[in-house]
Amino acid sequence: MNVINYATNNDLNKKRLLIVEDELINREMLKEYLKDSYRLIFASSGQEALEKIHEYKNDLSLVLLDLNLPDMNGMDILRQLKEEDFLPALPVIVIASDREAEVESLTIGAVDFIPKPYPNPDVIKARVKRTIELVSGRNY
Repeated sequence: MNVINYATNNDLNKKRLLIVEDELINREMLKEYLKDSYRLIFASSGQEALEKIHEYKNDLSLVLLDLNLPDMNGMDILRQLKEEDFLPALPVIVIASDREAEVESLTIGAVDFIPKPYPNPDVIKARVKRTIELVSGRNY
């Protein structure tokens, strides 16, 4: 599958997010929640995610990472990012229905965990915004 790049109004001042999610409905929901505030890139597999992280490493502000992907587990992606020293400079918020994975993902290096089904869209927006603020060291 080709990765979809989504930018609203070509606003290059917006922070760029990578959403790693294999389920179309979940990608669409996250797109709707975040498209007005961020430039979005999507990946539907672990391999695509790693390629996009490397391609956009100097321009990514955050990754929303599903754990259940068709080709690899999101935990493996987290471990690889940790080994390659992407973390904590590139914050990762894990999104998963497996609540038992929350502690493990945070221990590996994720900065937050959002459960599925998704909470209120305002909760997702607030967590994304606050994580970016904390990592960048400033409010915007």
